[in-house]
Amino acid sequence: MIPAVIAYAPSQGLPILNSTFGRNTTLDNLTVYNISTADADNDTVKNIIVWNLNNVSFANLYMPFDGGSNSSFTLDYANGYGGLVDNNVVWNSTAGYDGFGAYEFDGSRNAIRIPYFDHTGDNGEELTLLAWIKAPSTSGRGIASHFDWFAGERSWAIILNSDNISRIRVILSDDGSIDANHTKRYDSSVDVGDNLWHHVGFTWDKGELKLFIDGEEDINITKKIDDNITSVFTNFTKNIVIGGLLSNNNSNSGFNGTIDEVIIFNSTLTTEQIRLIYNNRTDMIDSSMLTAGDVWKASITPNDRTSDGIVNTTNSLTIVANNAPKISALQFNVTNMTESSGIMVNTTYIDIDGDYGTVYFSWFINGTEIYNESITNVTDLVNSSLNIVLNDGDLINVTVYANDGIDNSTVKESLTLTFYEENSDDSTDEEPEDEEEETSSSSSSKKGSRGNGVGFVTSKTTASSESSTESSQKESSDTSTNEESSESEQSRETSSREASTSESSKETNSANQITSMNVIDLGQTDSFLSKYKDFLGSLIIFLLITIAICDVIFKDKIKEYYYRIRRK
Repeated sequence: MIPAVIAYAPSQGLPILNSTFGRNTTLDNLTVYNISTADADNDTVKNIIVWNLNNVSFANLYMPFDGGSNSSFTLDYANGYGGLVDNNVVWNSTAGYDGFGAYEFDGSRNAIRIPYFDHTGDNGEELTLLAWIKAPSTSGRGIASHFDWFAGERSWAIILNSDNISRIRVILSDDGSIDANHTKRYDSSVDVGDNLWHHVGFTWDKGELKLFIDGEEDINITKKIDDNITSVFTNFTKNIVIGGLLSNNNSNSGFNGTIDEVIIFNSTLTTEQIRLIYNNRTDMIDSSMLTAGDVWKASITPNDRTSDGIVNTTNSLTIVANNAPKISALQFNVTNMTESSGIMVNTTYIDIDGDYGTVYFSWFINGTEIYNESITNVTDLVNSSLNIVLNDGDLINVTVYANDGIDNSTVKESLTLTFYEENSDDSTDEEPEDEEEETSSSSSSKKGSRGNGVGFVTSKTTASSESSTESSQKESSDTSTNEESSESEQSRETSSREASTSESSKETNSANQITSMNVIDLGQTDSFLSKYKDFLGSLIIFLLITIAICDVIFKDKIKEYYYRIRRK
């Protein structure tokens, strides 16, 4: 007697549900981590993952057609509805896009029937259907449908339409008819009748129909009929069919090929989520599907092509609202604008969720936007620069805001800077040659008071210096006459001091006159003064000091020389 072979079901540890950054915000992806999987028979194990949203299955129907299916029944892992298999529909345990089982159809009037359940969202306004198919070019029609062709009860159908090539066709009706005023009929642009595996499906969202082939939206669809409907017909309860359509409640338009992994959602999946499913990342929920306040968890069922193991469920995660980013006050790298390039503004990006951000800068000259840029993946300090030729008097300001992928910060506006062109008056204020010296001096003074320009303020000193010199000479002459009429030594000594004083006064007045004339001459040309003002100032100081030193050194010798002359 041959002993019976005992097959052991697979097992696994308790899975964990995490978010990408551990913050559980609407920017995170959700991922199920399987701790361990074991099979006593050393069979290959597949983990069938079913997501749960707010204590309800995320998918309305999930039929992977894996181990446990047979020629008469297949299991729905989402809600346990189950499907009845017609004759001549064959389950192949090693078929399927992943090799874990699929159903093969021969094009006859045989299909998988699923008792009706409410599978659309918002009274027919939302729906998603996805499936893997493998079809030869001679394929028949129905892939999946809730559609009785001849009974006037039509809601939706996805079929292969074999005109010249095998294209995906989706038909929707809002009243059960196929009247052009109540129907959408879209054809894909891709030939899927090549006997290779293709992931096909559609999404329906309040009047917007999209077709998907191999994880991407087909944007080159042909809209055969495109009435402005916003919902599909839901007022009938006939079977949902996989592998065909209905005709007076009988299977019709049978599919010729293999079908695997059929999923129906009563919501509209995003392109990102469909792409994950196509890439066999059923362990992930994309951030585009998350809403603050939602509670997610997932269940894993291990399957070894023969049977299922014990179902284990993850921890729950509650999605929290995102906190909008902030930016600090703007700071320029200059305070007095006298350069036409290298203007920079700085700000700091702040996000308490730790989200990377994009910061947007807009530069304005005299109220008109002339430049903008965006900087991505920002976490803290960020800046923007402007290199442009400015005109005298231009007003410059910047506005900045940030985005963390969901929310914008408030818009910050900089203080306004005014650009002053250095020596701007030189090119415009030409002085007449016949102007009097006073006018020239006044013009120089105006230049000196320019905002950030360059100039010196000069005073009118020449006339007063000449008057002082003439007075001194006259006084010296009178003193000399008095000295000749005096015979006293004391008088001679006094006269000597006065003569010395007179000589010193002449030298001082002469120096003042030279200095004053130099200042006035140099003041007439701002560009010359700007270039040599430090040198000229030092020279004037040097001359004054030299005169003072000479006065001290030679004063006694002058007196002695004067006495000798008088004695003779």
